[in-house]
Amino acid sequence: MSDNHVKEPNRVSKRAIASIIAGSVASVAGEQLTLALAGIVKKMLPLTEWDPAREAFTQEATMSLWNNNPDPAKWVAAVCYNQAWDVSNKSGISDVVSMKFSLGALNTDYDCMYIGKGTQFYTQGDGGFINLRYQYDDKACKYDPISGDLSC
Repeated sequence: MSDNHVKEPNRVSKRAIASIIAGSVASVAGEQLTLALAGIVKKMLPLTEWDPAREAFTQEATMSLWNNNPDPAKWVAAVCYNQAWDVSNKSGISDVVSMKFSLGALNTDYDCMYIGKGTQFYTQGDGGFINLRYQYDDKACKYDPISGDLSC
């Protein structure tokens, strides 16, 4: 099991309560994503700075997804990312749960999903825990630190 990040955080101080809103999902994996992410806000409090809160979100979200994986033989990675992305095989990912993360007036969206074997996840923007976090089986997946992509 491995994880990664690339950038150091910028510090923007805000005194507010973090909130996360998940979109609706249809499949068992999508339902598990929503359930796994539901308790994250409680774990993150009392974070009050934007960048550390985002980093904590991506770390907590992917760890929660990984720990609640409904089918580890099928889903060999979990990811949350807030930039543009693509995959080599659309049927090789679970339903995507779009999460809106807010802290005071600041907000951003993350897409969270499980990734199956034979699928590559392509990042199309910045990495670092602030934007991207994978949790994966390092026997089934390989992370490319130059591109930020994951091949399973």
